[in-house]
Amino acid sequence: MKNIKMRLITWIGLLVVCLLPIPARATTNLLANGDFESEPNWGNGVSQDGGYTALTGSQIPGWTIEPSHAVTIHISSGPYLVISNSFSANTDGEGYNGHNANFYQNFGTTADVSYTLDFDWQSWGYDTAPTANPLKISVTDTVTSNALFVGFYYYDGNAPHPVHHVTTNFFGTGSALRLRIEESPESGYNDNTFVVDNFSVVAGLPTLRITVPAPSQAALSWPTNADGFALVTTFSLPASSWNAVTNVPVVLGSSYSVTVPATNAQQYFRLYHQ
Repeated sequence: MKNIKMRLITWIGLLVVCLLPIPARATTNLLANGDFESEPNWGNGVSQDGGYTALTGSQIPGWTIEPSHAVTIHISSGPYLVISNSFSANTDGEGYNGHNANFYQNFGTTADVSYTLDFDWQSWGYDTAPTANPLKISVTDTVTSNALFVGFYYYDGNAPHPVHHVTTNFFGTGSALRLRIEESPESGYNDNTFVVDNFSVVAGLPTLRITVPAPSQAALSWPTNADGFALVTTFSLPASSWNAVTNVPVVLGSSYSVTVPATNAQQYFRLYHQ
């Protein structure tokens, strides 16, 4: 039987099976140090003054900086731009070794689960001529190298420069994904053009699917994340009560399904975080 992605209503002959929206649940940032606030190596980079440090290798917790590249970290007590809190990253990397910043972080995903990427960026243009080249933010699959998101952002002219907040969504692949921050193509000099901050990736709602294995049956399945979900049902709305269909322990990377009798002409299902 053909698999049908469900979002609102599926007709099965004369049977109506409704999958109601999943209520919002608490989310956790899958990135470590996405706001750059953990800086144990600040002041010990390849170059520094009282307001910045250019860090290399694994000197920024949670992030990997490509060889021969540096990432400049500004501190709010200094004279240089910080978007929020104590630290932000300047992507020119001081033009270290003729390169700009190029750094990344991997995070695990579950297939068919939606994820939301948020981050802030701001034009700067301090002291030196800003580059006309863009800031590039991307998310790629580490196994297939397929790009799930690629964003290019350009210097936005004379000050005052607004903080740009970017939100985008993509679906997990079941493999580790890589968030990369870079200037591409590189200017290769200390261009002082872009400052970035507040990166987060959070898991959203799983995709619900329904199949019809036999008359008067409904088979519901959903991918799982590292949380538990409960499936409940009712025969009318507004519902005076919801009856539990099943409660399952959720294991990262697994998919759960349940086949339920659906003998009424109309039936509603809801999957929610326990």
